[in-house]
Amino acid sequence: MHPIRILHVFGRVDRGGAETMIMNLYRNIDKSLIQFDFAVHTNDICDYEEEIMGLGGKIYRLPQFNGINIINYINAWRNFLKIHQEYKIIHGHMYSIASIYLLIAKSYGLYTIAHSHSTSNGSGIKSIVKDIFCLPLKYICDYKMACGIDAAKWLFGEKRIRENSFHLLKNAINLEEYFCKDEMDESLSNKERIVCGHIGRFVEVKNHRFLVDVFFEYHKLNPNSILLLIGTGELEDIIKEYVVKLRLEKTVFFLGNQKNVKKHLRKMDVFIFPSIYEGLPLALVEAQASGIQCFISDTISDEVCITSCINKLSLKESASVWARCIKGKNLMKKNTHSELRNAGYDIENTVQWLSKFYINHYKLR
Repeated sequence: MHPIRILHVFGRVDRGGAETMIMNLYRNIDKSLIQFDFAVHTNDICDYEEEIMGLGGKIYRLPQFNGINIINYINAWRNFLKIHQEYKIIHGHMYSIASIYLLIAKSYGLYTIAHSHSTSNGSGIKSIVKDIFCLPLKYICDYKMACGIDAAKWLFGEKRIRENSFHLLKNAINLEEYFCKDEMDESLSNKERIVCGHIGRFVEVKNHRFLVDVFFEYHKLNPNSILLLIGTGELEDIIKEYVVKLRLEKTVFFLGNQKNVKKHLRKMDVFIFPSIYEGLPLALVEAQASGIQCFISDTISDEVCITSCINKLSLKESASVWARCIKGKNLMKKNTHSELRNAGYDIENTVQWLSKFYINHYKLR
């Protein structure tokens, strides 16, 4: 018996939160029963492509949608679905144009899933256009999924999440990979320095400039501290210039994308996450699983407050206020796994539920 194949739709398959969340599920799912394939909207070779193909997945490239090429874009999807009739379920994570490709998929008899990973499309004219494209999505898709309730309300509306077609799919992880008893027992007094950290793309929403300001103020209070920044993005060079301007180049380290994020989380004592908006960030689930004290913006959903490691601060407060809060906190690591497991963030149960969902609906088609 061949495994059923599920088509996931992304812009890219780099090390972003949504992509990493799906890869966590993919690594743990029974691939003799279910295989993941990916439709992406780029010709670039992305971070996860090699691993996807190594796990038996396939990658297909669709044209990047720019508004002008809508006819070509529609035809590209129609041609793809005519050729690839093995797909019965399409799982869309690229929701700004999901109304287009999911509507086409429905016309070919596929079950359609729209998955919300955020609470905003950002700001500016582009975000307004994206918002408009998102409006019909809640009426088009057969099933609605989201990482959290706030992310669901934003994309689908409060009324829709009370329907049977909505499912909460938490950003679950393999908790045991993030726990090391020796590290939890290690006393900070034996450490030579405090390691602050952040994981996220260098884009406006992640608020890296303010993050660097917070570290600048904290470094004044604790000169024996460093900052690790994991990720890449369009604003990386600008932030690097800002770090030099503040004369922090010897204490702020740009690590780029990292395959083994868990290894770097083990080094951290503080996790700073001052995003302007978020859904339910996987990075914060991982940081909590590592027992690290997390200092996050109050614009992030309260749903992310899974453990006692979360400390919420207002973006209206100054960077020096954030720094003093970090300085005044006991930074000893904690074993948070029972809290995360009780809240449903262990990967095993999530994989079991999703596998049953896919198999049951595949049989219906």
